[in-house]
Amino acid sequence: MNVIRVWGNMTRMVEYFVSTNSSLMAMCKLIVTWYHGKKLQQLIVSIMTDWMTATNWERNIMLKSARRSRNISFRCCATVTGLIIMSFCLYTIRFIKIVHLPYRTLIYRMDNIQKSPTYEITYCIQFLGGMYSLLAIYTIDSFVSILVLHTCSQLTNLRMTLNNLVNEITNDSISSSRKESFRTGLAAIVIRHEHLIRNAKTIDSCYSSLLFMNILLVILQICFIAFQIFTSTNMAYGIYECKWYNLPSKDAKDLMFIVYRSKIPLKLTAGKFGIFSIEMFGSTIKTAMGYLSALLTIRG
Repeated sequence: MNVIRVWGNMTRMVEYFVSTNSSLMAMCKLIVTWYHGKKLQQLIVSIMTDWMTATNWERNIMLKSARRSRNISFRCCATVTGLIIMSFCLYTIRFIKIVHLPYRTLIYRMDNIQKSPTYEITYCIQFLGGMYSLLAIYTIDSFVSILVLHTCSQLTNLRMTLNNLVNEITNDSISSSRKESFRTGLAAIVIRHEHLIRNAKTIDSCYSSLLFMNILLVILQICFIAFQIFTSTNMAYGIYECKWYNLPSKDAKDLMFIVYRSKIPLKLTAGKFGIFSIEMFGSTIKTAMGYLSALLTIRG
């Protein structure tokens, strides 16, 4: 709503968008996970079945992926905990400094709220909302990584099963019974492969749009922040607008150094290959769509 109210004022729009980006992303992730709850529940049941029916060597491979998932979850938890503790300390210090001032700002920009205890309650609610947004984002990201890594471990197990089946056939004499067992084993592998493909498609159908939105919001946020940095060129206009003509000629000439330097805008670069901006975002999308069209044409 605040973005709509200040539509046209790019600086205020950027401030509102950046402050609500994480909350919007957390809400979208929670809604998507809740909406696809039944599909995700089936995936969890499949994971439990895989662990209960796995052989020793399959379990060892699955444990490697499980350790990776645990490390990712632990790092996410440690990151969230550190961010929450650091934010709590910083915002508490900030609150103590501004609580007695005539004009007090909130964590997230809203309407002018100054009256006590409305200000204090709003301040605490905004901090708790930001904390829960971080928890929601990192929790769902960890959950998706667990699903993906488990599917990868099952594909590795399936590949090993196929190799073992072929080795057994090639090492023994080929007979009618051996051919029949090979076909039976191969049929089981094909069925298992189709099952894993369905699981992968389920994960993709649940979170593909969400991942696209995540990338889109992050890129837009970086581009908008880069726009704010680009406004550093306004320093030159500040020189034009001041009463430089009242200065002595030698001092007025010294101002030209600031004008020259301000004409070179500050910028964020992507590995020195490009500048983060709306133009770069648009050109990246057009290039990606061009490559996609070419690949689809070649495949067809």
